[in-house]
Amino acid sequence: YEHALTAARDAIRIFREYGDHLRATQVGIIEAGILYEQGRVEEAFDRYLSLAETVTDDLTLARVHANLAECGMRLDESKAVIEHARRAIALFIAAGATTEVIRVRWTLAHGLLRSGSLDEALQALLDVRDAFLALGLQGEAAGVLLDIIELRVLRQEWDAAFEEAGCSGVGPADHA
Repeated sequence: YEHALTAARDAIRIFREYGDHLRATQVGIIEAGILYEQGRVEEAFDRYLSLAETVTDDLTLARVHANLAECGMRLDESKAVIEHARRAIALFIAAGATTEVIRVRWTLAHGLLRSGSLDEALQALLDVRDAFLALGLQGEAAGVLLDIIELRVLRQEWDAAFEEAGCSGVGPADHA
């Protein structure tokens, strides 16, 4: 990651030297993503915040706010999650980016889960899964399904977990 981070920072510097602020901002988003992937979530959050002040197009700004919401979730900052997710959702709705709206709702569901609001998190995850399925996005729906099964197991809802996993007729009682 360090090589990629150095390369991104070099590219930002060069783009700025030539007055190409749009591409410098785009690479700045990559830089923040690298920081996030390195586990340097606070630094990524700060970088995304600075980018939010300079981004000029709404779709890119929506993506920055979505990333800020994701960082907030990882930092257990529920206020940041809600604030940035709402901004991202509003901008994505205005841009007609339905899939991105659903992805941000998935982040909100994770935030609810991390805050201990298990009932709300479960319902949010079910809604997100159904929204992905309605769009025919099987892969994304499968990812949400894994979260649903994990939550069912956490809540010790064994039969529901087996049913969600497509193992009807096979449950904990059958393995006792």
